Amino acid sequence: MIGTITHTIADHEAKGQIIRAALSRALAGEIILSAMEHAPPQMIEDLFTTAGGSILQDAPGAPASVFHLGIEEYHTSQAHLAIYLWAERAIEISEYMEIADPLTLFVGMWMDAPLDKLSEAIRACCDEGMGNVNTPPAGQNRTGTHLFEIDFLGVNATGFTEIEAAKNWRTAAISVASAKEAA
Repeated sequence: MIGTITHTIADHEAKGQIIRAALSRALAGEIILSAMEHAPPQMIEDLFTTAGGSILQDAPGAPASVFHLGIEEYHTSQAHLAIYLWAERAIEISEYMEIADPLTLFVGMWMDAPLDKLSEAIRACCDEGMGNVNTPPAGQNRTGTHLFEIDFLGVNATGFTEIEAAKNWRTAAISVASAKEAA
């Protein structure tokens, strides 16, 4: 039993790592394209932080460290150059892992998974900042929706339970991934 639990945890971690690599590749492509179009440094920094990345720098011109989706990079003086180095590294990692589209990848990995496992996987990825799972507020005098909502990898779904929302998300995600492949 303990070996099965350990294997399941390792499997979830490996799948999460693959999804992070795919997401980082998508962001890295945007960053490199912006840099090639001579975007101002602040625009590159905003693109990175808006996607959930963090920049650690004591003062302008001081060494900068950037971190997002499990990848960290450093530059001696400029945050936007550290971000560019992060993007290059993210692409190298994803090419090594032969990764392309995060949605198609996730759908393929979880296509036949039981709904409770799919729901856990979606929540784990969202807890790492890759999306959102919104739980309806408890109580009778609540505002907002009474549905569970999932916004993950560009696909949105709702359901009366988190399991139903995960089921609906998978159905929608399969359609979106199929449309992407057909295009």
